[in-house]
Amino acid sequence: MQSKVRQQKTHPLLNLEEEIQGERSRVRQQIKKWRRDQREIMPQVGDCVAALGACEVADERLFLPSDFKVDTHYQYGIERLTVEEMKLREGQAHDALRDLRAAIKYGRTLNQHRKDHVHKQGAVTRAKAIIFDAHAKKSFQADKYRAARVAMVALGRTDNTFPELNDEDMYTKDTMAPHALGDGSKTEGWIWNVGPLGKMSDTEYEDWTKESK
Repeated sequence: MQSKVRQQKTHPLLNLEEEIQGERSRVRQQIKKWRRDQREIMPQVGDCVAALGACEVADERLFLPSDFKVDTHYQYGIERLTVEEMKLREGQAHDALRDLRAAIKYGRTLNQHRKDHVHKQGAVTRAKAIIFDAHAKKSFQADKYRAARVAMVALGRTDNTFPELNDEDMYTKDTMAPHALGDGSKTEGWIWNVGPLGKMSDTEYEDWTKESK
């Protein structure tokens, strides 16, 4: 939701504002349910929750194990939950990388289609809006991966299974577009070589997408 809020501040759109309001309402209900469950699962963190002042739903702290320093996990009785959150965060990171690669390929295809086939002003405007939406999806998945990684580091992860994600790590060569000067010296980012779909070609990825629908 925070990604959508940032997007709305940059490019205000009525439909996006409606999405944000609806999502705020859903998340608030989910947080209320979590607080009820949290009293049973993590009773020792009750004082932390009680001390939390009123805030926007996007700024709420869930008080998961990753919100606490590792050396306090025993104090709060959340050692077992730390292991469970780590597993969930790993899954979140893998999902984000998969969807990030898909969003990048989608945006790349849209850009090339616009350059090759879209020339009239009205069509160009509509195409730009669609491309902007694809860029927002890319940013959302990048933020999702980064949040998962930050949580895993907070939980005590020290290996480099999930590297830091920089903008240049999302670069991939477009085999359908003409090569520009300097393209030959660029290398694809690490995100294209990790996870179950990382080494798929475009054709293999499209086949996989069709099969999964």
